[in-house]
Amino acid sequence: MNHSYLSPSKLFPYKYACLYIPVAICLALLAGCAGSSILPVVLIDSSNRNITPNLTPIPDPSNPIAPKYALSAQSLISHTPEWDTTARKRYIPRTLNELTRLAQIHLGDLERTGIGINQGDDFASRIPTTFSGKFREISQLSQEVTVKWLTKHHPKMDSLEAKRLYPTEGLFYEAGVEYWLPVQANLLSSMRAEAKAGHIIILYLSMIGAYRSDSQTTWVLPVDEFLVPKELSKTPWQVQIYCPTTNAGAQIAFDTARNLDLQKKPLEAEKLYRQAIELDSRYCDAMNNLGFLLRQQGRLDETIAWYQKSLEVKPDNPMVLNNLGIVYKMQKKWSAAIQVFEKLVQVDPLDPEGYYSLGRAFFDLGRFQEAAPNLEVAELLYYQDGSPYFLDAQYYLGLSYFLLDDFARARGYLAPVYSRRQDDPRLNMCLGYSYLKTEPQELGLSKKYMLNAENLGYRLPEMWMKELLEVFGDWPPSG
Repeated sequence: MNHSYLSPSKLFPYKYACLYIPVAICLALLAGCAGSSILPVVLIDSSNRNITPNLTPIPDPSNPIAPKYALSAQSLISHTPEWDTTARKRYIPRTLNELTRLAQIHLGDLERTGIGINQGDDFASRIPTTFSGKFREISQLSQEVTVKWLTKHHPKMDSLEAKRLYPTEGLFYEAGVEYWLPVQANLLSSMRAEAKAGHIIILYLSMIGAYRSDSQTTWVLPVDEFLVPKELSKTPWQVQIYCPTTNAGAQIAFDTARNLDLQKKPLEAEKLYRQAIELDSRYCDAMNNLGFLLRQQGRLDETIAWYQKSLEVKPDNPMVLNNLGIVYKMQKKWSAAIQVFEKLVQVDPLDPEGYYSLGRAFFDLGRFQEAAPNLEVAELLYYQDGSPYFLDAQYYLGLSYFLLDDFARARGYLAPVYSRRQDDPRLNMCLGYSYLKTEPQELGLSKKYMLNAENLGYRLPEMWMKELLEVFGDWPPSG
């Protein structure tokens, strides 16, 4: 997947303002001549409400009006400046419900019928939703918001050109609620081809404005990019062979050893793996399996020796590199482990295992700033591969961001994995405190998770007690 797109949330540095512009009525009248409805325009702003400002976009020299930021896995692993400095840091994992509540808290409802154009933080969010498979022509009011937003920030862009950028809305579901969201024109063909109705799709979107109609404010959240998992193969899982042997005796010994290994007969299996290697000294697959068998028995120095011999035969074997790094980590040889995992990432940059293992090594060392970017790439690659391991990456991502005091991201990553780790006291503690420290604040959930953490044996830090007493009145709270 490589979607080339125009991201309205990153096109232009914001000029903050918080005022009503009477002359906007004249602009709306002019727009009406082109077929738009006559509505006043209000500039709405969150910049004076302690929201972290967006990073300044990096312009594309070939097209300064429309820099491109592709969030496909291929662009993730390329570590382009755009991804490193903008996209990865901008999009915070949230839900659509949280995003609309954040907009309401910091921007407020429009006071009268009309259009609001966001001038402040756009709450760039990464949100998993369910795709309906349905599209429709963009509603007139949503289109007016996108047109006003684009033409305001790009004086050279006329309204007809702006309309062509967002001709369509897609229907997405979250917790049974429908959301019609504008989709960029150059994302449509890819979304139709890759996303399936009823399946989860991750949306990268931002809040550019709102409109008020029938006494209700509707937030306009254009989709900047999306990500869907690949189709999983329905063929039976096959053991990958890296160094096929031409020696019939070695092959028989290897196959017999593998069957004995599956039957939990390690001593007999070890003997036959060694026999296979004696018959074919370059049989790296037998070395790999023997190393893994020895690792299960805690014979780690012997394991390392066999993995190293295997790598002498096939230096770019990703499975052995990962296993060797894990053994070094078990021995707390951190420098050696990180070196091996970094090589694994170079050997197979589309394999999430290297990024995950590297991220976990940095996490275990307390180097959370280095852990997070590797875990982020692992999580997305696992997700694209349809692997359930993306939840493990999310767990350690959430813990990393919590320990970096980025409670919004911690909450966003930890909440989706809670159902699988309900009895984890550390998860309950981190999630509970994150709900207390971020908006929209969820005091009920904060209390629930922190009480769970205590019931599971986790002692809350003393430094939190003053804060908890201020919020809840007493702790544990009564009632």
